[in-house]
Amino acid sequence: MNGAQRYAVWRANGTASSVERTPSAYSLTQFADAIADLHQTYRYVVIAYFADGSKGASPTVQFTPSSKSKP
Repeated sequence: MNGAQRYAVWRANGTASSVERTPSAYSLTQFADAIADLHQTYRYVVIAYFADGSKGASPTVQFTPSSKSKP
């Protein structure tokens, strides 16, 4: 999202709660996540935070890794 001051990438799998995967001041528009279990399906959401205190969230994306893929 244009104009965002920072981004947060959140990941969940199964029925687990989402966990933020990015550092607290992350401002890049790309992120590579380390996958712990190649047999799980993961759900990702990116939240953009703006200077005025507002935020916007991406749609949830599901990712099922294979032995040759990276999110």
